[in-house]
Amino acid sequence: DTMLGKMDLMLQKQDETIKEIKETRIELKKEIKEVKEEVKVISSKLDKTNDLLEKRFERLEQEIERIKKALIKAGIEL
Repeated sequence: DTMLGKMDLMLQKQDETIKEIKETRIELKKEIKEVKEEVKVISSKLDKTNDLLEKRFERLEQEIERIKKALIKAGIEL
């Protein structure tokens, strides 16, 4: 009888462990999904920032060219 009791207790502990593992797995999957969404948002913001910086850089290059041309017209060599 005590052997059966010990086996029942062992099986009960195994069931609890399995349940905990399943719950942990579910929570981890939720966390992974949340992190993926955050990464998408950050990536999108980074892309927008890069686009903005590229446009600003292009405008600066154009402005530099205009200044160079104006200096040359004014007789100032670079």
